[in-house]
Amino acid sequence: MRNSYSIKEREFLLYATGGISALAGFILPVFMFSQNRVVNPYPIDTPFFIRTVYVFAALTSLMLCYPYKKQQVNIRLATIILVVLAQIPWIMLAIVNNTINPAPPARINPSLGFYFILLSVFLLSSSLFYRGYRLVRKTVFTFMLAGVFAVGFMGVFNNLGIVREYFSQSSVFLQAFFEHIRLAFGSTFFAITIGLPLGIAAYKKHGAKPWIMSITGGIQTIPSLALFGFLIPILAWLSYIFPVLRQIGIKGIGPAPAFIALTLYGLLPIVRNTTEGLTTVENSLLEAARGMGLSKKQLFLWVELPVAMPIVLAGIRTSSVQAVGLTTIAALIGAGGLGRFVFMGLGQSAYDLVGLGVFPIVSLAILTDKLWAFILRKTDRSSTND
Repeated sequence: MRNSYSIKEREFLLYATGGISALAGFILPVFMFSQNRVVNPYPIDTPFFIRTVYVFAALTSLMLCYPYKKQQVNIRLATIILVVLAQIPWIMLAIVNNTINPAPPARINPSLGFYFILLSVFLLSSSLFYRGYRLVRKTVFTFMLAGVFAVGFMGVFNNLGIVREYFSQSSVFLQAFFEHIRLAFGSTFFAITIGLPLGIAAYKKHGAKPWIMSITGGIQTIPSLALFGFLIPILAWLSYIFPVLRQIGIKGIGPAPAFIALTLYGLLPIVRNTTEGLTTVENSLLEAARGMGLSKKQLFLWVELPVAMPIVLAGIRTSSVQAVGLTTIAALIGAGGLGRFVFMGLGQSAYDLVGLGVFPIVSLAILTDKLWAFILRKTDRSSTND
């Protein structure tokens, strides 16, 4: 059984799924309309000619991109078509918004067709990326963002359900957003502080390695909600025995158990990558450093740690992105964060409210991942230059 696909096969898969997504965007409802969050929404008929133009452009783009008979011409044309495609969802939204012109309580929400259209733009531009045309993808997404800002400046987004939820919850939203950041990145900081020494200890002390890896690995196997629940009675009992803990905010429910649980969850990627990173340092390099007269401390700080650093940072990257997602669950034990909108929305069947929590969490996770990817690239480059 094959484990990988060739570039041509990947391109074909991207074109095929991009084309299917484009057709799904043509068939399925693109926008839904409702008077408020309680009333069931109904689909809005989007202008047929815009949908037709979209499908025509998508199919033309597919034909132009594959099989690259006149590559340069095809790439230029495909870029222009993809830039046009990237604007169509926002043009459709503006037309629908101006056509319906809902009263203040009314809401417009993107439906499945809208997301399929966005997916097709992403897949078609990604297909070019496999050929090394990074500029094409950057151009497409730049124009897409420009379209978003242009439509947003016109006030079209004000009638989206999620934006209406934001306006009604803006003061609580900002508080929840900063709580989420505090919990996620604060727990990651403590996971790094604890995980790095544990990883180094597992590397240096071979007898300790099985214990450290078993404990940190065992914590990961506990379901997140169960771990939160497990910590609640322990912290409640401790705060009862030692009232000073209550005075500094450590009690059964609230941020304290969430903070501890998130820190524990973040340990394994950091410990494992630190150990693995230090193990990958070549013996010849160590021997050469010893031959230069370096002490054990200098050997570790000047040779082993810098060589292992990209792998260590990759573990921290995994841990921090994981913390952003897991902090959502913390809302269930009164720790706050953006998860409160998710669970509140699920309880009320208000999916706009769910989106108000989910979209910032996903965006925060992607930004965190991109930031660490940037740091890793810089670290790799500096290691290569050294």
